[in-house]
Amino acid sequence: GPDLAKEIFDQLIFFGSYGFNKAHAAEYAIIAYRCMWMKRYYPKEFMLAILRHEGGSSKTASYIRECKRIGFEVEKPCANNSKLNWVISNGKLCMGLGDVANVKDKTIKQIIDGQPYVDIYDFVSRVKIGEKEFHNLAKAGAMRELCQNTKWLLETQKLVSMSARKSLGRGQKKLDLFADGEIVEDCALKPWDGINDFSDQEKDSLVASVIPFPVEDTILKKLDSVIEKN
Repeated sequence: GPDLAKEIFDQLIFFGSYGFNKAHAAEYAIIAYRCMWMKRYYPKEFMLAILRHEGGSSKTASYIRECKRIGFEVEKPCANNSKLNWVISNGKLCMGLGDVANVKDKTIKQIIDGQPYVDIYDFVSRVKIGEKEFHNLAKAGAMRELCQNTKWLLETQKLVSMSARKSLGRGQKKLDLFADGEIVEDCALKPWDGINDFSDQEKDSLVASVIPFPVEDTILKKLDSVIEKN
């Protein structure tokens, strides 16, 4: 009767607010199966694809935690190994230079085209880079293979040698890294051996200031503990 028809129709409306039709459900099942198979047999490549697709999103931290749970090493951006986006480098998942705040794509292209670099002087002699870009890459730890003292990199007061090796015997002029080719008077740079670097906690804070999601183990563990409590 009319009452039964109305009851059935009301149930259809209620179900329609959250239910999938069979075709939709079947497609989701196929996608889930394929993802499960890829993660089982090609886990590193699978996680790389996830990070590339979701890079920079609020979910990235959870994907990084999953990588580490599986046993994969995850590296911060690196001037010698990183590309614009995530890549697998030396068996590790390496974050892209594009994840560092306020570093232009054209600067990243220069860095990639010039890889690898021998040291920090080799880097600045071949990459035209802005002051903020340079400092943000240093804060992110991207210069760690070229100079292990982050504090020294941030305290050079804009003046760095074009190349320590090439400058020997060339006179008393050096190039201002951030002056678009302007030659300035020689400046005695502090050797990083004479400067106490930032603590690990301070470095974690510097990384967090230029990368929009947590990447350090100490921060991820704190995040895990907060999630578990809630």
